[in-house]
Amino acid sequence: REEALKLEGSMRDDALRQERSQREEALSQLAADVNKIQEDVQPVIDGGGPGREDLEALQDAINDERRARADADQRLRLDTKEAVEKEVTARMQAVARVREEVLRETRDRQDAVGQLEDVIAELRTSLETHTHELLPQGSDEERETEEGSGAEDQYPEYASSVEYENSQRS
Repeated sequence: REEALKLEGSMRDDALRQERSQREEALSQLAADVNKIQEDVQPVIDGGGPGREDLEALQDAINDERRARADADQRLRLDTKEAVEKEVTARMQAVARVREEVLRETRDRQDAVGQLEDVIAELRTSLETHTHELLPQGSDEERETEEGSGAEDQYPEYASSVEYENSQRS
């Protein structure tokens, strides 16, 4: 959220700088136009040059240009604001999608670990049952298994699970 706010602030600052630069260019152009117009109008003021109607037409043209530039500035501000809002929204949605993917992957992995633990427990139980079924009742090997020495030697892979279970019981 903080990153989105920082990004939004940074994008807004960039948009404002660009808008300020464009406005300064427009004002510079407008100042140049006004100076040119003043140069054209000065002879009229001094009594020579074109008539009063030409001066009014020129003033109307200047006013029209000012309005057009003000409207363009306003449209540029609104377009910039919309673009920034869309970008922030898109990035926030992308972050939300990634977050959901990570959570889904985490749940899937936890489920898989749980299933593996269940299968291991089932195999361990099956192995213990199978080992006891193979040994004849009352044989020396069964007594050794009960004492903890026979099955481990005969089935080394079983020995580690027996040791594990014995350590868990302790």
